[in-house]
Amino acid sequence: MRDITGSKYKETENLSLKEIAKLIRADFKELKLKGYKISVRCRDHIAIDMEVVAVPEGFRMFSDIGAEFTKKFPNRPTSIISNSLYSDDYTKIVAEMKKIFDSYNYDYSDVMSDFFNVRYYGNPKLSYDLRSQLEKNEVAASATDLLGENF
Repeated sequence: MRDITGSKYKETENLSLKEIAKLIRADFKELKLKGYKISVRCRDHIAIDMEVVAVPEGFRMFSDIGAEFTKKFPNRPTSIISNSLYSDDYTKIVAEMKKIFDSYNYDYSDVMSDFFNVRYYGNPKLSYDLRSQLEKNEVAASATDLLGENF
């Protein structure tokens, strides 16, 4: 059983989900990360969607080997992508988002008994459109596949 309580949960436990979303947005702005733009929305009265919708020029989602892997296996299930295939840029921004996102949440779930108890659901991530565009650009820029052969 999990017993996780975010650092800002107690002081905000009486706030609505909409108010929590505003605080999450404000916390991200406090990071003063140039070129990043996020969207934070409430969904279904129990979820918060936090997505990056714009990144600074030069941002890379994949490491070099990650771009080559994606080019070689374009229809792969995303679950087999190792974190080592992502760039430092991607890893850092997702970690910062998750840190903010989790600070207002709690999780007392017991997945073994199919019991879920959280303040809100969600998974901070890049938006689908941004992720698709970055993947397309980075794979196209990848000159070789994993075997070193040109496509």
